[in-house]
Amino acid sequence: MQSHIVFTFMAPDKPGLLETLAATVSAHDGSWLESKLARLGGQFTGIVRAEVPASHSDAMMNDLLKLQDNDFVITLHAEAMPGNETSRTLRSVEVLGNDRPGIVHELSRAFSKWNINVEQLNSEIRSAPMSAERLFDAELDIAVPGDLDAEQFEDELEQIANELDLDIALK
Repeated sequence: MQSHIVFTFMAPDKPGLLETLAATVSAHDGSWLESKLARLGGQFTGIVRAEVPASHSDAMMNDLLKLQDNDFVITLHAEAMPGNETSRTLRSVEVLGNDRPGIVHELSRAFSKWNINVEQLNSEIRSAPMSAERLFDAELDIAVPGDLDAEQFEDELEQIANELDLDIALK
């Protein structure tokens, strides 16, 4: 029988961090199933989903926690089993506009209101080509419930786009 462990980590970036994590999973006959990793603000951070024989699960989790002695911050989670969720459709949202406070807040408030789950958010601040102004650029994957009133939701996104002077494309 296999156990699934999800863990998050953060550590000051330096060569060898990924190898340390992978070696810990591998040492317990574990498989690295999926991950999202990034270097942000001088930190190497991410979330990993691993599979390990149930008999090795506790030992692997203990060894991951021991990495905290080496500047890692580790959080462990047992993988949640999917529940009875309503039918959802995956959609993409692209956002681009002048950076200002509140963009993510306004978008996430609308998603919450419409019972939309954010599956993934990638964002960055970059310079506009001609003016060098700060641009907020984001791509989101969202899970939209089957009973969503798409027209009203799109109207709300358009209202947010107008209020915050953004281009928002729902795909």
